[in-house]
Amino acid sequence: MCAKLFDSISRTSYTSPSPAEVKAAEAELEAWIQERQLAQHESSHVIWGRYVRRLRVKARAYLISQSMGGRDQDNLAFRTANAMFDATEKQELDPGERSSDLWKILLARAAREIQQSEQSETVQLSLTEVLGEAPSAQLCIRFAQELEQTIRLSLDDRLRNVLFLRLEGCVSREIAQRLGQQEDEVEPQLAEIRQRLATARDARM
Repeated sequence: MCAKLFDSISRTSYTSPSPAEVKAAEAELEAWIQERQLAQHESSHVIWGRYVRRLRVKARAYLISQSMGGRDQDNLAFRTANAMFDATEKQELDPGERSSDLWKILLARAAREIQQSEQSETVQLSLTEVLGEAPSAQLCIRFAQELEQTIRLSLDDRLRNVLFLRLEGCVSREIAQRLGQQEDEVEPQLAEIRQRLATARDARM
């Protein structure tokens, strides 16, 4: 049932945003959090945590659907989905903490791609409209696709393990402990992942 639902979503390939566009989208994302904070009279921590929790649930469902029926030959979608499940067991992400950085980059990429795909001579969606008060199914699927394809095409096993732990909400010290590394080894790896996420090109058909 889940697989059929997601199969109905268009998989049209879009032109991926440039690194500069992703950076601009990240800034707009920060502004969106501040706007929601003023409008809802809630802390940024509560707003971001609630939004990411909903994003995780829908994106994880999509990734699980991709791991069904032998589509995910190397089990990568399932591993990614598990990282998202583990994240729900942790304390909610704080938008001001470094552990939210990869979530923001991926969400900014996904939102920017939807914004580009929906624009026309008569329709110009703002990033705020794409984000909405809660993540749409289209945004969650696009987010999951960005994440899976970047992991599959751009990251080796070493960086994948770091990324999975970061998605769980682990800080550098925790990542180092889990992987048996020094903390000062982790930050360069995270910087490399951020760079690859920001510059990755969509290789989907």
